[in-house]
Amino acid sequence: MIELGPAWMRIIPSLTHVFQPIVRFADGSLFGFEALLRGWEEAGFENLSEVFDRAWEDRELYALDLALRAKAFRRLAEARHARAKLFYNVDNRLLERPEYVLGTTPRLTAQAGLSASRIVFEVSEKHDPGDGSEFDGVLEFYKRRGFRVALDDFGSGYSGFKLLYRADPNYVKIDRYFIAGSAEDPRKATFLQKIVDMAHIMGIEVVAEGELMEARDQNPLTRLPGNLRITSVCSERLADPGEGVVFAYYDFDNFKPFNDRYGFRSGDRVIMLFADILRSMVKAPRDFVGHLGGDDFFACLEAPDAEGGFGRLVETARRFSRDVRSFYSAEDRERGWIIGKDESRTERPMGLLTVSAAAVHVGPGADMDAEELSDLFADLKRKAKLSPEGTAFLRRGPAPYRPSASGTSTGPEGTKVPAARSRRESARSGTNPAGAI
Repeated sequence: MIELGPAWMRIIPSLTHVFQPIVRFADGSLFGFEALLRGWEEAGFENLSEVFDRAWEDRELYALDLALRAKAFRRLAEARHARAKLFYNVDNRLLERPEYVLGTTPRLTAQAGLSASRIVFEVSEKHDPGDGSEFDGVLEFYKRRGFRVALDDFGSGYSGFKLLYRADPNYVKIDRYFIAGSAEDPRKATFLQKIVDMAHIMGIEVVAEGELMEARDQNPLTRLPGNLRITSVCSERLADPGEGVVFAYYDFDNFKPFNDRYGFRSGDRVIMLFADILRSMVKAPRDFVGHLGGDDFFACLEAPDAEGGFGRLVETARRFSRDVRSFYSAEDRERGWIIGKDESRTERPMGLLTVSAAAVHVGPGADMDAEELSDLFADLKRKAKLSPEGTAFLRRGPAPYRPSASGTSTGPEGTKVPAARSRRESARSGTNPAGAI
């Protein structure tokens, strides 16, 4: 491999990569990471472009790119994301260097233990690739060897469609201008949809930067991340649970009777109350809470031990049951129930608002994917609704936690977590009539 000169050899240790999530545009699931260069300020550069412009002037661009490429490949190999792809930006000026040769990248991927299909070269309009066939030939060379090609920031330049035709990419990464604010801008949304439709017709998958999809996916009421980001977080944390993580699904009990009696505005205030309670749970750097929609919420919390993680969920449910009482009239609080309609539209006493929690603790080395987690939640949510405590917890195995006589919930391997007070007890003030809850 071509060696850097002495000056650049002193610079290269300062340059590192951070991985920005790249998600599928269709569902927000994690697809890969873009290698973003950092450390250029410490190396004495005013901006990122200056790094590559100076390397070009010093005739070191190709050697620098190979050194950075090797760094990024090693970083991906060390990450615990077995199927995630690496999006790596290619400077079109590389092809103009006389020392440029094909075939170096396959050796770098082999040295890092990566398959070619996990590497995606991003091409853009930043530097004109020219009208010759050399650019097209290089892309074809790498595609034949299993590498992938993406068109970066599509829609940002004036010749994007020409480059789209020439590059014949596997993926298109849409420019942030069209994604940011598209939920509130009908014209942007129309342009965005047309780009997506065109890509699909051409057999090209559309991807986007994770942070942009988060903003687009934000729930308008609670401002919490929505389904797309939740799906992405599940994929990320299942691939790398660290020392342990708890996935939790919350939904309200007796929400419809409350809405019918007190109105949708009060219902929205209750939803915002629970969102604020969830936000207060975020303690660790990788803690995450989201809003699936309506009265359904999601949490993903760092939890080296299941007991501590489940205990935080129980405390959240207790706090909601306590604080939500302020939304009822004094009479309803004292009585502990209201008259509402059940699923058969029959009027009967209904309990005050509570929240059910279904949770799964995933420890280090656990082999679980998003589909399996979804199946577990479907079963646990049903069990939580039937449980006196409104909770159902599972740790690595298929058995939900069940309340014991000591007031704790006991699960596999003897793990115990504090149980919430019975919802019958915590939701009432006074005596409930039979069947009220």
